[in-house]
Amino acid sequence: MTTNEEKENIFVMYKNKRIVVPFYPQSTVRALASHVSSSFSIEKDRIRFYFISTDSQKSVQLKETSLTLQQSKIRSGMTLHIRDLGRQIDKKTSLLIQFGGSILIYFLVFANPTLIYRYYNPKYVSKSYTSSQIITFIIWCIHFLKRILEVLYLHSYSRETMNVSHLLKGCAYYWSFSLLISYVICNNDFTPPRFMYQVMGILMWFLGEYCNFACHYHLSTLRDSLSQDIHPIPTEGFFLKAVCPHYAFEALAWYGFNMMTFTFIGVVFNIIGVMRMHHLARKRHNRYLAEHPSYPSNIPLMFFSILN
Repeated sequence: MTTNEEKENIFVMYKNKRIVVPFYPQSTVRALASHVSSSFSIEKDRIRFYFISTDSQKSVQLKETSLTLQQSKIRSGMTLHIRDLGRQIDKKTSLLIQFGGSILIYFLVFANPTLIYRYYNPKYVSKSYTSSQIITFIIWCIHFLKRILEVLYLHSYSRETMNVSHLLKGCAYYWSFSLLISYVICNNDFTPPRFMYQVMGILMWFLGEYCNFACHYHLSTLRDSLSQDIHPIPTEGFFLKAVCPHYAFEALAWYGFNMMTFTFIGVVFNIIGVMRMHHLARKRHNRYLAEHPSYPSNIPLMFFSILN
């Protein structure tokens, strides 16, 4: 906690215990969590502060731990409550496990088809892969390798950790579909679509991946302004047409993948992915509207028309 500012007090409560804490407006929420963690015998990463608004009588959660107490609208004399977030894991580590596992599972099926399929059919004899099956495997790996590199070198996160339950859900989602999709595509019975559809799918996939990366790169350039604004609004390129155009391009890449493969399980994976991204885009839109009243309320969440 900072020591060169005028000392005032706030109160922090957890369960039935309340402590008095010196209030320094320019100290961060993360620093406050570190300061009180030993007093309540709770790990700092598990702490989520909230206070009861005097206007609406609703709880207001302090999710952005990198913000100062002043930016979080905390004043001297206020009472903060603690919510235990449960067991945490480093967010980057969690995403690397999910994406790395998706590559590994597909690779294991691709590299050991006989071992996989003989479990159900003892007479199964694997054949040489077609060019379509090989390209599909390469594209799958490139997509998740891109996501791994973005996690390591491009993305930044307002919270450094996430609940272990989110890791389990993410692994269940990505790993199960990795197994099912690779099982269908690596089989001798897999029949790729016509060559024209494969070429169109590859082009669509490449366009989606490239534009998705371009959007992610633009978002990464806003990091420096995080200390000035809670969530600075991206104002360039496709972000003028949608709240989360990077989600639209992610969906486009998977549309291209499915055009290359024509598998039912791939379509299901795509649909569920779009539903998840649409939910996240709506949450981001609501956050923008709350923090920036001038932000347009009728802007598309993901999908937009290039003619507008």
